[in-house]
Amino acid sequence: MNHLKNATNERHKKAEAMPFNQEMLQGKLSKEAYGAYLLQQQSIFEELERQALPHPRLARKMAIQSDIDDLGDILDNLMILDATKSYCKHLQNLSAEDRLAHVYLNYMALLFGGQISKQKIPSKGNIYSFEHPAELVKSIRALQKDSWAEEANKGFEYHIRILKELELYL
Repeated sequence: MNHLKNATNERHKKAEAMPFNQEMLQGKLSKEAYGAYLLQQQSIFEELERQALPHPRLARKMAIQSDIDDLGDILDNLMILDATKSYCKHLQNLSAEDRLAHVYLNYMALLFGGQISKQKIPSKGNIYSFEHPAELVKSIRALQKDSWAEEANKGFEYHIRILKELELYL
């Protein structure tokens, strides 16, 4: 399964290096900027969770809503970005198998990289809190296929576009 990791490594590093991500990792996001990020995540996870997940405890919709609620009334001026709308539309048109590449990408990001972000954000970080995370990782890894590389890279490209659009909140 190293092929999948290696095949997506370049875009993964590009996404991590995006200014919005760097600001989040440094704990410099305002509540408004983080709220805008959560709003995008909420749209993506709502779409991913329209179909069964490898494990029911992966579900993030309620956790994201809880984080949004923690931020107060900041959503009034926020919107779903064009890149997020495009990504969600892409997800809607995928087969169940191809969607799994995006489950891998998005949930593993929260299970691993999100644990770093959790300490630096202006909310409780419920989006990053999982019961028995090793079990959840195992549920994704049990399905993981190297053939997901192309679709996972498409997901990274959408995330890069989303992070670029989020820069307007910096």
